[in-house]
Amino acid sequence: MGINRKRKYSEKLCIEIALLYKEGLKPKELSNKFNIPKPSIDNILREQTVERHRKERNYILDKPEKVKQIIEMYIKGTPYNKICKLFNISNSTIHKIISINNIERNKERLATYNKKEKVDFIISEYVSGKPAKIIANKLNISISAIYEILKRNNIQVRSNTECHRKYKLNKTWFDNIDSEDKAYFLGLMWTDGNVDKRGSNFNLSFKEEDKYILEYFSKIFYFGAIGCIYTKKRSSPARPLIKNLSQTVLDVNNSEMTQKLIDLGCVPNKTFITRFPQWLDKALYKHFIRGLIDGDGCITICNKKQPLVSFTGTLELIQDLLVVFNNELNIKKILVRRAIGPLSTPNANTYVFSMTGFNKIKKFLDWIYQDATIYFTRKKDKYITILEMYKECSKMCYLEETKTEIYNMRQEGKSVKEICSTTGKTQAAIRGLLRRYKLNLINNSDIITSCSGVY
Repeated sequence: MGINRKRKYSEKLCIEIALLYKEGLKPKELSNKFNIPKPSIDNILREQTVERHRKERNYILDKPEKVKQIIEMYIKGTPYNKICKLFNISNSTIHKIISINNIERNKERLATYNKKEKVDFIISEYVSGKPAKIIANKLNISISAIYEILKRNNIQVRSNTECHRKYKLNKTWFDNIDSEDKAYFLGLMWTDGNVDKRGSNFNLSFKEEDKYILEYFSKIFYFGAIGCIYTKKRSSPARPLIKNLSQTVLDVNNSEMTQKLIDLGCVPNKTFITRFPQWLDKALYKHFIRGLIDGDGCITICNKKQPLVSFTGTLELIQDLLVVFNNELNIKKILVRRAIGPLSTPNANTYVFSMTGFNKIKKFLDWIYQDATIYFTRKKDKYITILEMYKECSKMCYLEETKTEIYNMRQEGKSVKEICSTTGKTQAAIRGLLRRYKLNLINNSDIITSCSGVY
């Protein structure tokens, strides 16, 4: 290691630096002017016995009239930050003035805001949701004094996030799942929701046209106010066709509500592990399942004549749903297959159930939409269309002339599709009649080739 040697500067240079300092130049300016390190400038000034400049804020100690003003403001209970700002001094300077003048610290100040009526006022305002800063400004005291009073009275102080919250939040909404809207919201969260890994927030996102659903729940969470709803552009590397599509997001930042959601079964990274909530009241099954269908389900009409209901989820969730359909609706035969798509890999736990047939679909949709007050309007419209088709099919079964006409057309070798175009009836109705006549339905032209649904 080298020896740490002290630098030597000429006597002439040291005198010049001392003179310039007395004229008002600061050590940093002298350092830049002579290209000498600032510590060396300090050493030179010390060797030249130059009286150092005192900072402006310390000069106030030499001004009795200002010291008197500070003491009076302190005794009246003026917050530290206001005194500091007014006189351009620090907290430590105020403490020094109070100490030099033998003033009992905080005794007079506490007397101004420790009165019972003021303490009660502070507690009631804070508990009602008012920020500590607003209360402090009302009473002309410091924020630290507000927090001190709250702690002495065993009032829980809100976190930094809660302090900056614009709207009051209904934190107890998930405490008891006992209504339609709660069960429906869980169904949406099970499919299109996202829970933060850190457990600090959760969000729900839909197409922009379904924004009204998010606004409905925002008013519930924020007591009638539209909370944190924003629009973002959606894109996915696995789905190149999905680019710059607008998506509306409801974001709720609260660790308590997020933890309750996790306890209910809506966990982070839930895509491949979701299960049906067995704890849910059976009376709320239909509302929860309606949420699932609105989230990751599809109500469609294939070839403009054949209805179809499908849902994509984990194998365990779909198996649980099949048990519910069997027990509640006596629906047994439902096709289940592995999902096919850019996000589905051979090992992915993603499956699809498909429900066909007018009778089954009508029974299922009647059940989930019975007494429903909240739903995706575009999917409810498909249900209404299917109901109209069902009524048309039912009426047709009683027309003997139509039966005979269809029977004859089939005997001539015409396909179901050709019979539909001739009679203007649905494929389902025609197939039903042909089954009654025990005529063969297997024909290449009878196969459904295309679907157009609402996802």
